[in-house]
Amino acid sequence: MAIKITGKIGDLSVDLSIEATDDLKVLIAELSRGVQDDNTFSEQPQESVDRPVKLDVVSDNKGSKPANFFEKSLDFIKQQGTVTNYQLIDFLADSGAEDVEIKRTMMRLKHSHFIQLETIAGPGQSSYLKFHWHG
Repeated sequence: MAIKITGKIGDLSVDLSIEATDDLKVLIAELSRGVQDDNTFSEQPQESVDRPVKLDVVSDNKGSKPANFFEKSLDFIKQQGTVTNYQLIDFLADSGAEDVEIKRTMMRLKHSHFIQLETIAGPGQSSYLKFHWHG
């Protein structure tokens, strides 16, 4: 069994042939048998495979609509005028954001044209950030 891939990457032409070993052929045959054994339905499946798959979206604790932590954070900073990164993390956590969402939102805020960022560092203490509303 061989797979041939041709095309272009930028200006470069690609012509790639992949030759399957006997081990791979055996694995493919076993997987094909397993799929056929598992697919013994007498009726058609309800959902079409050709239809686009809807991905799960991050939602707030209420589960009613997708949460937009970036917009919520902008509103929070606008109301407060200035907040520290610690206040912002607490606000996002209380809003139901998980760690990855908090990190993503903080990064977006750092690059937002509505925010002026200030790094505060004193002698002998760790630095922290202040987010100032600049809208």
